[in-house]
Amino acid sequence: MLKLFGRERPIHEILGSGKDILLWRNKAISGAHFIGMMGIWFLFEVAEYNLVTFFCHVTITTMLVVFIWSNGARAFNW
Repeated sequence: MLKLFGRERPIHEILGSGKDILLWRNKAISGAHFIGMMGIWFLFEVAEYNLVTFFCHVTITTMLVVFIWSNGARAFNW
């Protein structure tokens, strides 16, 4: 077990032992995190998408989904 700077706690525990995102022990969570970060990088660096525009589009989409959900709930008596 590798110790960091002579401490008693191993690197695995220091880097968030339960989450295991940085150490790739849980491949599903780590892969989803990696793909999400690559998507954000692609949007803002490669496609030159603006952060304010992104937040506006997310807000408009959220309002649309809530509107459709509430009208659907009223129409089907949910």
